Amino acid sequence: MCGIIGYIGRREAKPILIEGLRNLEYRGCDSIRIAILDKGRVRLHKEVGDLGKFLEHLPPISGRLGIGHTRWATIGGVSKANAHPLSDCKGELFVVHNGILENFKELKKELTDRGHHFASHTDSELIAHLIEENYEDSLEKAFVRSLSKLTGSFAVAVNSKKEELLLGARRESLLVIGLGKGENFIASDIPPLLKFTNRVICLEDGEVALLEKDRVRVNYMRSSSISRSRWKPTTLVVGGCHISANVLSFHLE
Repeated sequence: MCGIIGYIGRREAKPILIEGLRNLEYRGCDSIRIAILDKGRVRLHKEVGDLGKFLEHLPPISGRLGIGHTRWATIGGVSKANAHPLSDCKGELFVVHNGILENFKELKKELTDRGHHFASHTDSELIAHLIEENYEDSLEKAFVRSLSKLTGSFAVAVNSKKEELLLGARRESLLVIGLGKGENFIASDIPPLLKFTNRVICLEDGEVALLEKDRVRVNYMRSSSISRSRWKPTTLVVGGCHISANVLSFHLE
């Protein structure tokens, strides 16, 4: 299983991503990569191997928005080129993905015929190129249009040079939003978030989340309407511990 962690907020993203990655290693890990937005450009670091090897070569990276991924190879071998986040042709947006895209060969051929160049052998890179193909004036709209073309399962998160936000969506694979004060988180499981927040939203199938540092909005993939404007208090049980996830006071615009 692969792992996703993302952060946007008031603090440096790197230590938060590293802590999240540490708590995703239980899923298995053959490569790791992070992508952090720093003054209008995305800084990357990737490594084949476990988190220890990743940290040995980690350079100074600053920024308050980023995503990270622990990969367990399914489609495409173990290599730096196949490590997520994966990018589009222009290197402007970055995607992490868990799951299997059943129609990626057909869509990859269509995009290749349209001039897109693929740098990895993964199915996941397809998502970045689809967003690039669909982008006009809104990353969120391009993201939703691209998801509508996919068949298969996915939990996916995206960041970009273009806009200071994180996007996430799920179909069958788990994706969780963590809520903070002046900061928000996204992850493929709850443990990576426990050090930072006890308020979470478990996205339901077919939902898309937009995260900014002071706001989270949840929509349906096929609708502009908000899917849930109010959540009941919930107690999550993780590893025998009860974690409060009361988000009644959380406001969606």
